[in-house]
Amino acid sequence: MSRTANEAGSAAATRRNGRAPSHGPADGRTRGGGIAFIAVLLLIGARAVAAPAEVAVDYYGEIGCRHCDTFVEKAAPRLEEAYDVTLNVTTLDILNAKVYADCRDRLAGMDRPFRVFPVLFVGNNAYQGTAAVNRGVEEELSYFNEHGEFRPRVPATMDGSQAASPTAAGSGADDTLRLVPILLAGLADGVNPCAFATMIFLLSLLALVGRSRAQILAVGLVYAVTVFLTYFALGFGLLAVVRTVMNVSFLRTALRIVVSAGTAVFAVLSIRDGVLIRSGRQKEAVLQLSTKAKQRIHGVMRRGVRTGGVIAGTAGLAFLVSLLELACTGQLYFPTIAYLVQTGSTRGVEVLALLAYNLAFILPLVLVFLVVVSGVSSQRIGQWFSRRAAGAKIAMGLVFALLGVSIWIV
Repeated sequence: MSRTANEAGSAAATRRNGRAPSHGPADGRTRGGGIAFIAVLLLIGARAVAAPAEVAVDYYGEIGCRHCDTFVEKAAPRLEEAYDVTLNVTTLDILNAKVYADCRDRLAGMDRPFRVFPVLFVGNNAYQGTAAVNRGVEEELSYFNEHGEFRPRVPATMDGSQAASPTAAGSGADDTLRLVPILLAGLADGVNPCAFATMIFLLSLLALVGRSRAQILAVGLVYAVTVFLTYFALGFGLLAVVRTVMNVSFLRTALRIVVSAGTAVFAVLSIRDGVLIRSGRQKEAVLQLSTKAKQRIHGVMRRGVRTGGVIAGTAGLAFLVSLLELACTGQLYFPTIAYLVQTGSTRGVEVLALLAYNLAFILPLVLVFLVVVSGVSSQRIGQWFSRRAAGAKIAMGLVFALLGVSIWIV
């Protein structure tokens, strides 16, 4: 039998036994490499399909503002998880002049006026104000997930650049709620025993030196206006300091803790003082001016009311007394300003809030002067307040507690 016939017979036998002829190790490596290459392609494709879409967001806000921090640290991660996207958030400090100008120009390019911050740019839209931002970004991401693109430009009433109602952009109602603790703090500060006792002493001195009702009214108005301006100026300076501190992340958190702890202590001490005053143990009260400080204030007042120039003397007197009383009234003024900065209000709103606080602070003073001019004696007013001093202290304690809580939640 020939070699060819034998080979043919061997091949036939192999086919009958169900085994394919072997082609050597090189063919096995080729098949293995092809399978691995396909597996890699499938893995890359699967990862590309599974990777969340990236959405760029420009957020113009106040660095250190609680609302801005909340969006970046809490809202953004929640939105990423809810809508399966990656938010690339760029935060820009709106209080920087160049950044503000850039934000305003971008809005102008969209035929939108700058109205309020924070401002969020996403896709084809820009949203202004906390409420509009929170609502708008969710609607944008929902539309993006459904259509694969950003939604078209929305009406001005939807993006916060033109409020449909006083509360549409989240400014009117929010600012009103923020002002409530500030007004309460100003009123409580105005009737605290430190300030009220000083008013009564001044009225007694005016009566003692024989001032007429017209002179008492003039002195009262000048005194009230000077106190208002002095405290407003002090508050404005303190506002700038607190704002600077709030711009540093770890200092911001530390300030919140310090203010909360301080207001908690003052709340307890104020309520304790109220209980002591009610039980006739007023000298044991803690939150009051020292005897030396009271004597110094009284000395300044005695010299002031006897000066030849009534108006100029009263203005100087009120200025000095305001500074000397700051150790007592500042207990409430400082945490109020810290709360004000923490709310994330605009500078215009902050100025209005300072005005509101100090107007509320001098309101009891003005009312007392008007009552005296109407014929009621300072002794009678002093007796009336003495019966209510305990309640005033307890009210101050409650205001301290309100500020301590509000600095975290408002």
